[in-house]
This record gives sequence, C-alpha cells and structure tokens, in this order.
Amino acid sequence: MLSQRLKVMTGDTLKYLQREQQDIHEWMKQAMLLNANCESYDDWREKFSLSRIYPNLVSMHAIRGLFQQSFSYLVAGEMAAHMMPILQSVFFALVVSMIFIVFPMGLLPGGYNILKTWILLIIWVSSWPVFFTIIHCLGMISLSSKSGALGLSIFWIICRLYQKVFLSSLYYFAIERYVQLKLAIGEHFYDIDQIGIKFYSLRFKKWMHLNAQDFLHEFYTGKHGFKIQQLWEFLINSALLEGLIVFTIGVIISIVFFTAQGKKTIIKAKIRGADFVGYKCLAKMLKRAKKASKIRFGGLPLVKNSERLHILITGTTGTGKTNMLNELLPQIRLHKDRAIIVDTTGTFIDRFFDPKCDKLLNPLEKNSEQWLPWNDCFEAADFHDIASSFSNYTPKLDDFFAKNAELVLSEALKLYKDDKDIIKLIHTIIYSDNRQFAKAFRNTAVSGIISESALETSAGIQSTLGKNITLLQYLKPGGSFSIKEWFSNSNETGWLFITANPNQRATLCPLISAWISIAIKALMCRNPNRDNKNMWFILDELPALQKVSSLPVALAESRKYGGCFVAGLQNIHQLEAIYGAAECASMLDLFNSKFIFRVSDQVTAYKSALTLGEQEIIETQENLSYGSNTMRDGVNMNNVERKKILVMPSEIMNLPDLTCYVKLAGNFPITKLTMQLQNLNTAFVCEYKLLKKLKLVEY
Repeated sequence: MLSQRLKVMTGDTLKYLQREQQDIHEWMKQAMLLNANCESYDDWREKFSLSRIYPNLVSMHAIRGLFQQSFSYLVAGEMAAHMMPILQSVFFALVVSMIFIVFPMGLLPGGYNILKTWILLIIWVSSWPVFFTIIHCLGMISLSSKSGALGLSIFWIICRLYQKVFLSSLYYFAIERYVQLKLAIGEHFYDIDQIGIKFYSLRFKKWMHLNAQDFLHEFYTGKHGFKIQQLWEFLINSALLEGLIVFTIGVIISIVFFTAQGKKTIIKAKIRGADFVGYKCLAKMLKRAKKASKIRFGGLPLVKNSERLHILITGTTGTGKTNMLNELLPQIRLHKDRAIIVDTTGTFIDRFFDPKCDKLLNPLEKNSEQWLPWNDCFEAADFHDIASSFSNYTPKLDDFFAKNAELVLSEALKLYKDDKDIIKLIHTIIYSDNRQFAKAFRNTAVSGIISESALETSAGIQSTLGKNITLLQYLKPGGSFSIKEWFSNSNETGWLFITANPNQRATLCPLISAWISIAIKALMCRNPNRDNKNMWFILDELPALQKVSSLPVALAESRKYGGCFVAGLQNIHQLEAIYGAAECASMLDLFNSKFIFRVSDQVTAYKSALTLGEQEIIETQENLSYGSNTMRDGVNMNNVERKKILVMPSEIMNLPDLTCYVKLAGNFPITKLTMQLQNLNTAFVCEYKLLKKLKLVEY
C-alpha cells in the first residue's frame, strides 16, 4: 500500500511538471538570456566605469531574480503541495502513537526497553515501509476524527472554565488588567494615590469611582480574585492534561462512531431468495411454528408430515448416508410405523431385524419367506406387472424380443396359476424345444407370436425370456408368502426386509424390482380417504436396483396413501443411466427433503448447489483511490445487485464425513448439519435403553 501511494504521488507530480514543461523551458530560456545580458552589461559597465546602480542593470538583475524565484517556487511548491498531506498525517500519527503507545509503554516496567528493541528490529530487518504504513494509517484515522475530538475538547474546556469562574469575575479581571496597566504607566507621571478608576459596578448597578489601589485590594481579597486565582492554577496544572484526555476520548468515540456508520454503509442485504441459518436456529423456527416432526436427524426435526413428501440422501461412499438411516430406523420402530427395507449390503438386517415380527425375502437365505409370483397375482393386470419387472424392455429402444417376452411371460404365469408349479414354468420356458415351446402357448393371447410356423421368432423370444427369468429357479415350490397380504394385514407391525448381498445383487436384482413394484401397487390400493399409517420404503442405494417402473408414479401420488420413500444415491449419472435424464430429474424433484453429503462428481455438486437455492443480494462495493493531493485520497462506494448461489459446488465437494447440507420441505431456510456416528452393535435395535441413548424417547 505504501509503495503504491508513493508511486502514485510521484507520478502525479511528474505528470504536472510535464504539463508545465513548455512554460518551464520558456522561462529557463528567458532566465539564460537575462543572465547573458546581465554579464554583457557588467562588462560594458566596467569598460566605461559606470556605477553599479545603473538603472538598466538593476532592472535586468531584478527580472532575472524574479524568473529564478518563480521557477524554484513552481517546482518546490508543487512537490510540497503533493507531499504535505502525507506529512500531516504522519505528524498526527506520531502524536497518536505517543498517546497510545509510548506513554502506556512508559508506565510498564521495562516498557521503554521493549519499545527500543522493537524500533531496532524494524531498522535491522529493513521493514521501515511497514512501520511507515502503520504510522500513516494511524495518521489518517486521527485526521478523520480530529475535528470531532477538537470540538469535544474545546467544549470540555469551556465547561470547565465556566465551572471555575463566573462571567462577572472575568469582567472584573479585565478591569484589573486595565488598572494594572494604568498604574504601571501613571506612576511615572502622577502620584499613585491620585490614580483612580471609573467602572460600572455589577453589584450596585451604577457607575463608580475608586482609587486604583483600593480597587486592586478589593479585587484580590474578594471572591472574584479568588476565582481568577483558581482559574490560573487550573490552566497551569491540569487544563492541558484534561484537554489531552478529552481529545483522546473524542478520537476513540469518533473512531467507534465512524466504524459503526461504515458498517451500516457497507451493506450486504438480501433482496429475495433462499436463506441460510444454523441448524439450531432452524429447529427453533420449526418448533415456534409448531411444524416440527417427530422424526429428526442430529437434533434437527423434519417438517411435520413431510415424511410423505419423501427424503433424498445424496453423497459419495463413506460420507454418512447409511449412518443417517441408522438414526432413522429406530425412530420408525419407536413410532410403530411399518417399513420395507431394501438392504443390498446386509447392514440393516444385522442391526434391526427382529425375527419375532419381521419378514425376510431372499430366496438364497435359509430363513427367508417362501414367495411365488402367483401369490400376488389377483387380477389379470397383476400378471403383466410381474412380467414387466423381469424384463429389460425400454420403450425408447423398441426391442422386439424384450417387448414380446413380457407378453409371453405374462401368459405363462396365467397357464400355471392354478397349480402354482414353478418347476413346470421354468421347464416350459427354458428347457423345452422350439416346438414344445410353441405348443405350450397354443390358444393363448400370444399364439400369433409363438407358433410352429415362426420358429425363429419363437426361438428369439424364448432365448430373451430364459435369460430374464433364470433367477426363478431359486424360488422353492409351495411358497405361500404374499407381499400384498402382508401389506394389507392391519395387525401386522413388523418390517419386511428385502436383502441381497453384493455377490447376490446381480442375480436377484430383477426379483427385488418385482417385489418393490408389488409393494408399491399394494400401497396404492389403500383407501386415500382413510387415515393411513406411514409405510416407509428404505432404498439405501437406489441406482443399485433395476428400473422400478412404478417408482416415479409412487413418488408423485403416494402421499395420500401413507407412502414415505427414503432413497440414497451417490451421483446423478447412476440414476440417469437407468431412468433417463428427463425422468431422473422429475424423480429427484419429488424428494422434498434433501440431505446432501460430500460428492466427488462436479455435475452432481453443481446441481445439488442449485437445488439448495440462490439469493439476489444488494451489496456495497468499495473502491480505494490514492493520490498525492489530499483530495485524491478517497473511497468510492456503489450498491450493486447480483445473484449468488448460497452454497458453492466446491463447498459440497469438500464436506467432511457425517456433515451435510439440508433443505427441508416447504419455505424454510437451508442449513448445515453434522450428525453423530451411530454405533449400533446389536442385532435387534428397538430396546428402550438404546432409544433413550439416541434421545428419541422424548418424542
């Protein structure tokens, strides 16, 4: 800053001198001509023995001196005009330093030695520009506040003078000074006893005449003389000190006042948009508005009844998504809500499965419920829904074999709906030859597609279908468990765990999607006019599942049926690869409560930042200008309106573990939340002590 100021000051001076360069050169030529003429006149004067006070010579010398003086004043005056402001500020800074630094240091033991060491250190390390900059800043502060401080000091001195002496005493003191002068002069011409004084008496309110010595005697022995004596003692002993103290107080008050005014001037106010508050403040807002839910995370409750508006948890692996669900599930159990938990890692079943009331679906596990497709097929449309869950058909791709494989599987399920023989179903679809396969679907809705006259088409459909339903061979015959019946059983209070370990996930993924679709359809069959209890769908890693075609509709319409969906994902690209960009954006929009942990993908971070919201603010921009002249030093302030993202994508990408940004449902500010690690090392987490440990019992 100092080097910049010196550079600007020197540049301004040089620019001014360059502008005046032509005039200066002209003056210098005139001065040189005058010098030559003067020397010529001197030579002629000596040659003709003329007097030194020859008029022409004197005039020539005078003009030369005027030019030289004007030229010197031009340069020196311009330099002084540009350098005096900073010298003035340095002077006042030294005064302030004496008051605030040197004097207090002198009161400390060894203070002057410390100050001396500091000054020597400044010299040794050649850091005088820093010292000079500090002094200059102090000087500018003192200059900006000196008017108020001086005014306060003068006002204080006047008040103190009025306290010490009356106006009448000053009146008689003025007369006393006149009498003393009259005696000093009159004693040389008259007898002292003959010298008198005529004055107006304030006491008797008339003009009086007294002997000068008698007046002085009455003045000094009376109260007016005593007051004047007190005044002199005050001025000599304490007036200067009090003035300095009041001046210092005035400087401090001025600095505080202008600082406060500056903070008001440099505004940064919101015009419209989202807000950012602390999570405790947000929790208080919810409680004051009586909109605090019984479900909370890390001390922050959800918005009341917003559980049915669904919760999205975004974050890369290891950031705290599963930990958040570990905090949610005990609360669901406490409120006796039912839940369908899709556990693709085995984490939740180890901690929360209760064999007394919960059900497990995994054909590769021994303690799993035995399920068959026909157990949830009560209408003709149910066969097609289950068949579509085992298909990879996507309307955009328009795969002929995949599309017709759905129809064939639907008809195959209808063929064996009476005896529910899964072995015959698999044998017909996978192990039969082309003719047997075509013969099995004779006189069905797909007989036009599957026939002995179109064996190649039949073979393609059979191949596609066999690849999709291979996993049905893991289903055991005679299974009686029905997801819809479990769903509709009002006496049922347990949870349904749908599991698949990482090494089972690829095999069971179509089956899991089918089970979720069946559960969603059972949810949507509830009476919307009844007070339906919450049914939670916990989908920890949503992209790990195959496409669930009924999920977008469920997110949009399940609120009145009691559906509460909680989904987790690592990045948006995973979901877009399954559902497509448009449908993915639509689904993410339906999750009203969003918890955003650290993500490593820039696109996901940017879209998450936009989701958290923007603000339009008005702020003051400050521009500093420096110059060698006092008028050049200044600050320009402009109010500018601009938009800004409340949370930058880089902030989301650098969040620590267990920390997330939260956007709740409704018109509430966003916040930043740090959750506690849930160390739940037990197989069945629903005990009162554990819930009390989690601080959930109070709800």
